Amino acid sequence: MTEIDKNKKKLYRYALTFDFKTKNLEIYADSKTKPYNDIKKYLVNELGFTHQKDSDYISPFVTKNYIYGISEKISKNFLFFSLCVEKANINEVNEKLFDVKKIMEKQISLDKSFSEKL
Repeated sequence: MTEIDKNKKKLYRYALTFDFKTKNLEIYADSKTKPYNDIKKYLVNELGFTHQKDSDYISPFVTKNYIYGISEKISKNFLFFSLCVEKANINEVNEKLFDVKKIMEKQISLDKSFSEKL
């Protein structure tokens, strides 16, 4: 799903995921956990991302140009990032994905009503 801003630019939501080499975190960041917390605070409080779980985040609606600059912003704010990152991905969120939980709840409800008729 996209939105259109006041300047008629298309806005998208993106998923940002990353993971670090823990050995490198100990060397360059002096901690295995603090870097994750620091980046979480930055993404959520400064850039408006929503934390999903672990190191998975969803951006607010932004332009493609904005999201391309995210890795540069993170690298500038967290010097250890590029030295420790094992993988990092940014993918456009497909808002048409199914909510599996809702589908399962509906199925359970159908199964229950079916079994009550037996």
